[in-house]
Amino acid sequence: MADGPPAEIRALAGGRTVSFDLAGGPADGLDALPGVRSVQVRGGRVALTTDDADATVLALAGTRGFQNLEVTTAALDAAFLALTTTAMTRTTTPTTRTAAPTTRTTTPTEH
Repeated sequence: MADGPPAEIRALAGGRTVSFDLAGGPADGLDALPGVRSVQVRGGRVALTTDDADATVLALAGTRGFQNLEVTTAALDAAFLALTTTAMTRTTTPTTRTAAPTTRTTTPTEH
């Protein structure tokens, strides 16, 4: 489990979000920008999850037009969910247990 100041916990959860309006351009190729891990497009608004916001923004500025650029860190509650979901996935992997064989000794009874 993560322990530390809020900024450290947010960083462990996975980078920053770079969001912007497409300004009429296509969304194609955004996943190839440096540092980008995921792309979400809702209407004309794009949200890129990135490990390197500086490199992502520089590449974005050099390749296409955009408006209303915003760079944010993960909210603390989102960071908590990301970290605990990852931890839960690792600890809830199914395992197969086999029972130890049992032996029973019987002795004949005399009548």
